[in-house]
Amino acid sequence: MWGLGILELEEIVQTLDKDLITKIAFFIDQNIESYTEQDYGFNKEVLTRYLKTTEFFQVNYKLDTSIYISPNDLKRVEIKELIKPDDTSTKLSELESLRLNKPEPSRISIDDVVRLMNKRRFLVRPSYQRKEVINPTKASSIIESILLGITLPAIFIFKREDGVSEVIDGQQRLLTLLGFIGSEYIDEKGKSQSSKNHKFTLRKLKILKELEGSKFDKFNEEQQNKIYDFPLYLVEIDQIRNPQFDPIDLFIRLNDKPYPIRENSFEMWNSWVDIDIINYIKTLKSNTENWFYLKQLRSTNDRDRMENEELLTSLIFLEYSLLSSDTRKILDVYQKTDRLNARISDKVLISNLLLDLTENGNEKKSVFDFASKNIKSFIKKLKYILLDKDKSKDELFDYLRDELDEVFKAGKDPRYFRRTMQDFYFIWLIINEINFEMIKFHRISMKSEIKEMFIYLKNIPESDFIDSTGLNKFNILVYEFKNKHKISERKLILNESEKLKLIESQRNVSNISGAPIFLGDDIEVDHEFPIAKGGKDEIANLKIVHKDENREKGTKI
Repeated sequence: MWGLGILELEEIVQTLDKDLITKIAFFIDQNIESYTEQDYGFNKEVLTRYLKTTEFFQVNYKLDTSIYISPNDLKRVEIKELIKPDDTSTKLSELESLRLNKPEPSRISIDDVVRLMNKRRFLVRPSYQRKEVINPTKASSIIESILLGITLPAIFIFKREDGVSEVIDGQQRLLTLLGFIGSEYIDEKGKSQSSKNHKFTLRKLKILKELEGSKFDKFNEEQQNKIYDFPLYLVEIDQIRNPQFDPIDLFIRLNDKPYPIRENSFEMWNSWVDIDIINYIKTLKSNTENWFYLKQLRSTNDRDRMENEELLTSLIFLEYSLLSSDTRKILDVYQKTDRLNARISDKVLISNLLLDLTENGNEKKSVFDFASKNIKSFIKKLKYILLDKDKSKDELFDYLRDELDEVFKAGKDPRYFRRTMQDFYFIWLIINEINFEMIKFHRISMKSEIKEMFIYLKNIPESDFIDSTGLNKFNILVYEFKNKHKISERKLILNESEKLKLIESQRNVSNISGAPIFLGDDIEVDHEFPIAKGGKDEIANLKIVHKDENREKGTKI
């Protein structure tokens, strides 16, 4: 697909027909050593695979593909200039300073955009913008997303002093919409232009297959209105309020660096989600990032892609789904030969929830807040499980980091280890429902058991490869672990005769203070070994105590 994408960029028309598929299959078969699945994701193997693929297109299309593999000397200089230490601001760090003037994005419809363009107040293609590069297949997927109600990333606008709004980022999405509805736009010279994909036909749709081959003018009124009225989120940077701001500088930062913002990521959410939610997650991240992180920034040149904030948001979403009894399969756990994998079924669900919370602030907000507190508690539980030695403040975070790495490595070669989202999904799945008091009391044995579970899920024996046997065994391990550390329900209620027998068996001495105690005193029944720590709700674990001392103890049973 990468190679075919190059053909599209080079404007070489090529249909993926049977003849081309046969040629590609023959080429791969003749060079199968370059396409091995062994160490498939490692850098060396990836580069080998891509270099070999370029040979196919060089031979069959006389195409120089070198620029798609490595930059020339001029481009290297440009890249170095962009990433030098005093110029490491990213899209979102630029916006952090701007959010003071525009904390919340505004909304606009494509219908509004067309009206503004007709009034010469909206410039989709300022002079510094790149040419339209989106292909019909990608354009079709954007239209499909709109019809499905999926939120698109925010569009960044620079509002000049003369009142004209320039599109800094989001041009391709706007041109897709304008092209589909057949509307022209005004270029930087003030002339009317049509999109490269003017009135294009929908193709290769993944979900709305019944619309395959459709054009906008063939849509019914409801479908057309859905396009016209679809809310686009605008982050507007006002020149009057930001006189030093350079739109060209931001455009370069957004488009020349090799790290485009991913959809349904915290980088995207950070630009439009309710600021209180964003600030809570950022605060939680800053309080725990010394050891609880997905990725550590090791130098000032490292780009912060807000992956740690995204991790916390994803965990809060999982907790929210659990609390709200969502019946959909939110966390997808599956077996892939010798290991288990876990992923959120579709991160657009997170975007949709955050959008709902931001726009409506409904009763879901209280559940989301509770889920956020539960994840804070989850991190505390994990800290207690990992800490099994005396450590000073200076030693603590390094120890927690190293111990968490040991759990996640699961006996694998440390040279190839890196933390992943699914590592955290698994640890959440194992301990999230367990009571904190239970964890404090059983933390040592729990740590050992959790390590064993991670070793199994990342090193499934060959005998468990077939029919998801490894997944089934892991589910049993998790169930047994949770059941063993489950709090017993309080069901026993003693009558007066049973209370008297207990008092007599205690020789009329309170089990807490040792003070004399008699039937008729203000008494309570207390679990000698608290059920919050794994004690049983049975007669052998019950004692009679004075009510006041039981309350002072802090655990009323």
